Amino acid sequence: MQEIYFQPVNPTNEKEVRKMKVKPEQRTFIETVDECLAEAAQRLASPCTDCSDQIVIRGLTAFN
Repeated sequence: MQEIYFQPVNPTNEKEVRKMKVKPEQRTFIETVDECLAEAAQRLASPCTDCSDQIVIRGLTAFN
């Protein structure tokens, strides 16, 4: 079984992260790495002001 782990995207590993591709049959329900990183940047630029009652769990599953 393949080990799954999470680590922050940073300038050192961003190039490798962007190489990950979504399988064609998954494109209807998994966003691309570029879309995911753009969404993350947007959320960081305008954080929620009253999110105390909201829990959001997101994941990125992609394959080389």
